[in-house]
Amino acid sequence: MLDQHQARRKPRARRVPATLALVLALMGLHLSVGAAWADELIVDDADAAVQLTGTWEASATTPGFYGGGYLFHAPGHGSASVRWPFPADGAPGRYQVFVRWTSGPNRASAAAYQIVDSAGTTQVHVNQQIGGQRWHPLGTFTFQPGPGQGVILSGDADGVVVADAVAWVGPPGTDAGVGLADLAAAQPLQRAVDVGDQPWRLDPLDVARADATVLGFGPTDPMQLIEEKTGSARVRARHASGTYEIRVIQPARLGPTGVWVVESVRGVGPATSGP
Repeated sequence: MLDQHQARRKPRARRVPATLALVLALMGLHLSVGAAWADELIVDDADAAVQLTGTWEASATTPGFYGGGYLFHAPGHGSASVRWPFPADGAPGRYQVFVRWTSGPNRASAAAYQIVDSAGTTQVHVNQQIGGQRWHPLGTFTFQPGPGQGVILSGDADGVVVADAVAWVGPPGTDAGVGLADLAAAQPLQRAVDVGDQPWRLDPLDVARADATVLGFGPTDPMQLIEEKTGSARVRARHASGTYEIRVIQPARLGPTGVWVVESVRGVGPATSGP
């Protein structure tokens, strides 16, 4: 059992390695957008700088978590919280914030996250009864390294609150690697789709639309499937003033029942009149 834990070391912010890896929970990208990459930082619940107040327990019972497990808090216990600081080695700028949990019918239907950035505090409620095994966006915010900024999850809710990992992902144009890689999740993701969860992962174009949002692509950016063959497909996308090629692959199973995930995104030139 974990209680009143206050760690003082900086978060172990994870960046994608230089080699291209398989992506498996949401995606893992070796991004080439023009000459720059986007920044990606992940802080897990087990990282030393994560600060806990109140009573939280560790578990790995329900699948879909990032890292080795997750923390949970029973409903109705007031002031408990988990705080993920913005990593001290992160570059200042605007980041999309993503969070992850494991879902179940006993979970909180309105778990409260607070995002503390340079502009102040924003509260976002999420339904943890559904949506496990993937990353969920909380919005885009401007962060500066230093004390006080980060993400806070309240333990005060109508069900069990799950605290797992937080990811900060910068838009295309900053100078580090990007990806929400989870190499152990290929088979669990495939099994989840086999029983009816996230059926859209069987369509490479739908996957490109959903997973590319991590890089700053918008839901209305034009995208077109330009090639599909066994195990891989290519999607052409337009965003702002650029044209990009998104490559998606089937890492767990080939054919019509295999899940697709984004493997890479590369810039191919200025935007044209077509996708």
